[in-house]
Amino acid sequence: MKIYTKSGDKGMTSIIGGQRLKKSSPRVRAYGSTDEINAWVGTIIAELDSAKFSELIEELTHIQILLFDAGTDFATPAKRKEWLINQQDLDKIEKMIDFYQSKLPIIEKFILPGGHLVAGYFHIARTVTRRAEREITELIMKEETNEIAYKFINRLSDLFFVLARYINVVYSIKELFYERAGKVFH
Repeated sequence: MKIYTKSGDKGMTSIIGGQRLKKSSPRVRAYGSTDEINAWVGTIIAELDSAKFSELIEELTHIQILLFDAGTDFATPAKRKEWLINQQDLDKIEKMIDFYQSKLPIIEKFILPGGHLVAGYFHIARTVTRRAEREITELIMKEETNEIAYKFINRLSDLFFVLARYINVVYSIKELFYERAGKVFH
């Protein structure tokens, strides 16, 4: 089987159900950016110390599966009988955020992205996730899609922020604050 089909050479692609769309359409951008998030999560997993972060690696691997599910939901043009991403998935992400947040010092100012290499990767994943969220917002305005998957993406960017901070705490790397801002977190 050849990996290339040549069917996308004119800027069109097939989505679930066989419909052809422009590669620049909101639906294609939404699941494409979701795939990009997944690639960053895979990169993060590859960089994590497997002995030190075995539980986090397991959680992130599960998130990769959920990202494929979310991408499938975004690539599906008609309402499914049941979407792949559901409220339980959203609840799991929120529990992860709460768990890792509880291990962090309280901050009152914005922090500068960086520190440990993996923390930097989490910040990149966070910004890619925010872009995906903007693209999914455009999709939701025009067509029906799984709104819980949209919320999942929103929470994921929060999780990546928390995990970036967590990695820096684990490695005792001091966070740098954006000094021109007043208190932004209460």
